[in-house]
Amino acid sequence: MTAVFRQEGESIRWTNGTGDTVVAGTVIELDNGLIGLVQTDTLDGATSSIRVTGIWLIEKDDPTLVVALGEFVDIDFSGGGQVIAAVADTLHRAAEPTASGDTKMYVLVNQPFIPSA
Repeated sequence: MTAVFRQEGESIRWTNGTGDTVVAGTVIELDNGLIGLVQTDTLDGATSSIRVTGIWLIEKDDPTLVVALGEFVDIDFSGGGQVIAAVADTLHRAAEPTASGDTKMYVLVNQPFIPSA
C-alpha cells in the first residue's frame, strides 16, 4: 500500500455552503459528529481552513452544568454550538473539570479518548 501526504491533520479545507458569511471563531458541525473551528471570516461559496483538533474554550449552555475531567460532552448546534450536556458516546471530552457557575469550559474536540501520560 502507498500513500501521498496532502497536509497536516490539525486543519482541513472547508467550503462554506451556508448561504452566508461565517465569521472566525464559529464552531461548525461537520459530518459524523465532527466539529470544526472556522479560522478566518469565510464568504459563502469560499474555501478556507478550519481547525478540527485541539482543546477549545467553548461556552456552556447551562452554567450549572458540572463536568469532570475526561467526561464526554455533547455540542448543541441548534443553540449556537454550545456544550449542553455530559453524555456518553461522543467525540468530545472535557479537557479540564468545570464547576457550576462557569460559563465556558475547555473541550478536547474530535478525540474519543484522552491519551495516557
